[in-house]
Amino acid sequence: MFLREGGLDRDVLLVALLNHASMHFVEEDALMLCTEYPREAFEAHKRQYGDFVKRLEGLKDHPVYITLDCIREWLLRHIFIEDRRIGVFVKGAARQ
Repeated sequence: MFLREGGLDRDVLLVALLNHASMHFVEEDALMLCTEYPREAFEAHKRQYGDFVKRLEGLKDHPVYITLDCIREWLLRHIFIEDRRIGVFVKGAARQ
């Protein structure tokens, strides 16, 4: 799906990633709101989403390795750190 002759089709990858990220962000926002996630943390998380989307959109004219590095950084920094904070909060809210 993301491969073409000679390598990775960055444009297809970016569109798929942006679509997936948008859906994920809407679901995550709903989760944070229904569990009464702290407002400041919620707003900071939304800003991170916006920054990530802008960064991805700005990669359209860059080499594929830069796009992949951006995705890797997001996965390591955001998902494994920031999203885990939400998980801890949601688990605590579910116990109450």
